[in-house]
Amino acid sequence: MRTILPLLFVFACNSASPSGPRNAEDIRPATDTQPPAAPSPTGSSTEAAAPGDAACSTDADCAPAACCHAASCVARSAAPDCRAVLCSMECRQGTMDCGGGCMCQGGRCSARMMSGPAAM
Repeated sequence: MRTILPLLFVFACNSASPSGPRNAEDIRPATDTQPPAAPSPTGSSTEAAAPGDAACSTDADCAPAACCHAASCVARSAAPDCRAVLCSMECRQGTMDCGGGCMCQGGRCSARMMSGPAAM
């Protein structure tokens, strides 16, 4: 009986392992492999990126252009559906990870990037 229980446990654990992709990076198409933007030379913890092409009137009109590690913003109506996407929890420099976000700047959607030690 003592040898049967460990064997059952091992077989149960192995058969329950998923065989497909585990996160968004595993299923992302190869064409979406742009390097992140360079960090801010000013060393500030937040800095607005250049405004994008999406028109806006408030910050709520803008959303990240990618589900994971986004570096730009688009109109909320053009944002990807990320409900079924799992992203890594790392804070990639040059992205909106860990405190960055989208904002409306001069009537255009813009990314507020995190840089420096606060993003690490």
